[in-house]
Amino acid sequence: MYGFLENRVLEVEEKHREEIDVLKSEKLHVEDILSKQNGLIREMGQQLNDAMHNNSILQRQQAQLMETVGQLTTLVSQYNR
Repeated sequence: MYGFLENRVLEVEEKHREEIDVLKSEKLHVEDILSKQNGLIREMGQQLNDAMHNNSILQRQQAQLMETVGQLTTLVSQYNR
């Protein structure tokens, strides 16, 4: 009787060790995925900041261009009088 119970306990312990090993492996996999996602999020954040900066520059250049076109229009209209 004790031999059977001891064997059964050993089997259950072995099964639990295997399950723990699987869970540890899955945990490492999830941590790896999270690490990659965090890196991508940081990269995307930097790209967003760069795009916003470029957009600001383009808006300033557009305003300057509009001002220059307005000045040229004024000059041409004065010349045509």
